[in-house]
Amino acid sequence: MKQTTLYSAVKRLESGGLVVASPGVSPTGKPRTYYSITDDGLAHVALKTEEWRHTKTVVDRFVDQHPEGGTP
Repeated sequence: MKQTTLYSAVKRLESGGLVVASPGVSPTGKPRTYYSITDDGLAHVALKTEEWRHTKTVVDRFVDQHPEGGTP
C-alpha cells in the first residue's frame, strides 16, 4: 500500500471522528503523529464486523449449495 493511500484513509477516519491524532516523538527523536481509535470508531468497527458476518453467512450458504464444478 502506498503511503499516500494510507495517509488519505487515516485522514478520512480522523475527519469522521473515528480516530484521533496526537503528536509524539519516535524513539529516534523524530516527530510522529500517533492515532487512537475513538468510541465512535469502536462502534463503527462493531457495525462493520456485523455487516461482514451477515454477508459472509449469505456467501457461505451460496457456496455450500453449489459445490465446485457444479452449475448453480
